[in-house]
Amino acid sequence: MGYTPSMRDRCLGGRMHVRTAMRLFVIVGICAILALAAVLYVKFRKASFVLLIPSSVVGLTIAALLTERHRFVWPIIVQSCFHVGLSVYALLIFSFYFFIKPLYILMITNWMFKTMYSEKNAVFYGESAAIYAALFTFLGYNLWQARVSFAYRNHLLRNANFATPSQKPTVVVVNKPVEYVSTHY
Repeated sequence: MGYTPSMRDRCLGGRMHVRTAMRLFVIVGICAILALAAVLYVKFRKASFVLLIPSSVVGLTIAALLTERHRFVWPIIVQSCFHVGLSVYALLIFSFYFFIKPLYILMITNWMFKTMYSEKNAVFYGESAAIYAALFTFLGYNLWQARVSFAYRNHLLRNANFATPSQKPTVVVVNKPVEYVSTHY
């Protein structure tokens, strides 16, 4: 590994190497899976099989970190891109209900928090701001995760290309005596 890391192998303004960021993603993924497993165990036991997909993504990301194979990074890239699309879609749907049909949001929040508000008020705007903040945070995290995952994949490809020679060395024979020249090599 004679490869020296450059700024393209770093994220967060050069503060963190992409390998460290990938380890951070694994830790966050494991914590999220454990939290979802606890919620699903309490409320929806039969839906626990849904966690097989994120668990396999975390497992393959761990394998990518241990074996340094760039092919194992694709699942986390795909999952990040899926979550980006999902959060953009959720922002679009929530914005529709916030601006066009706010009474539907009031109806759901009244049901969730056992309140009886009939008009938009400070609580409605606070809850909506919290939902927007959560959706934008989720979007930003997944955009960053996708970008760092692509950078880590490129880092692994550069290391693989640097470690393996691209061609065999050329051997040149100088001043070979004529008597050794033969046609049956």
